[in-house]
Amino acid sequence: MKKTIIVRFSIKPEFISRIRAASKDLLEQTRQEAGCLAFNFYQCTENPSDFIFYEKFKDREAVQLHNEAIYVQDFLAVIKESSQIDMDLEVFD
Repeated sequence: MKKTIIVRFSIKPEFISRIRAASKDLLEQTRQEAGCLAFNFYQCTENPSDFIFYEKFKDREAVQLHNEAIYVQDFLAVIKESSQIDMDLEVFD
């Protein structure tokens, strides 16, 4: 069953450019995954510190493989260091 994931996070202003740069590598590599159907990154126009990932994978196994990838772990480390608040993650079938 397809999985859609929405990830929201807020970054300290001094880390915005770092997050934007780190997201480029994540986007490129994730979009090449066999199980990735969509993977988009958005920055809020009203509050530039707020970001959203819209992700769609073919099934739960594809999500698990994605989450285990080293480039995902590297990006999450940057988020952890840069965040103002905890990430909000929602999964939809």
